[in-house]
Amino acid sequence: MEDLAAARAIRWWHGKRRIGSIARAAAFIEDVGFALLFPASGSKSPLPSLWETVTDQPLEEWGEDAERVWGWKDELPRRGLAWY
Repeated sequence: MEDLAAARAIRWWHGKRRIGSIARAAAFIEDVGFALLFPASGSKSPLPSLWETVTDQPLEEWGEDAERVWGWKDELPRRGLAWY
């Protein structure tokens, strides 16, 4: 199970430079093929999320990072960079 978690972390960009721009967010989605905005808490089937590429902090309070990720929800499809 640890091997799977390590492989996911690498595949889902957890060890890379944090995403701070919509262009990198689009590149991440293009690379992984599908991503949630925020992590699915309590899910037995973890999926990649933009939140986890923006910060390593848990989503406990709504702040600047959460605002940015939430804004990408509309802006990525508007620019033709992702669909939902």
